[in-house]
Amino acid sequence: MIVHYDGKSWRSVPSGVEAHLTALWGSAADRIYATGGGGTILRYDGSAWQPMASGVDVTLSGIWGDGTGDLFGIVRRLGEQVAAPGAF
Repeated sequence: MIVHYDGKSWRSVPSGVEAHLTALWGSAADRIYATGGGGTILRYDGSAWQPMASGVDVTLSGIWGDGTGDLFGIVRRLGEQVAAPGAF
């Protein structure tokens, strides 16, 4: 589940997945990304969350992008963090 604050109140927004979500990042109101278990990546297009293929099946514990379309999924492994770049 994802919750959204509109400046006045919080409301639940269905993510469409059962995976545990771990992180959010966005560069615009219609370019917000969530990551989670099993390589889950979701993109919010301003109206709904859509799944994206990550190409991995491990938990993505974080996500960051440069605002131009390049995104980096973060994988935690034995106490270290490894950036896995890609244009998801």
